[in-house]
Amino acid sequence: MEVNELEAAFLEKALSQGLWAAVAIFLFLYLVKSSEKRDLRQEEREAQYCKEINELSQNFNTILTIQKDIADIKEFILTLKNDSS
Repeated sequence: MEVNELEAAFLEKALSQGLWAAVAIFLFLYLVKSSEKRDLRQEEREAQYCKEINELSQNFNTILTIQKDIADIKEFILTLKNDSS
């Protein structure tokens, strides 16, 4: 774990108060850093999910267009069949 100046000062002050204070500060700083990393990974996942949802939406719109075209062709064929009968 990388320690910056402020964190080092907190740890130094905690060490002067005793081992348990230093351990508590160290654990607190560790939790803060791990939380930041987890938040970054979550943001990356959310961005990827949004990208995938957009791609799926575009594909769905394409499917709807194809479905409408097929319905139009079917209607046209049925119209030709009925006219020839």
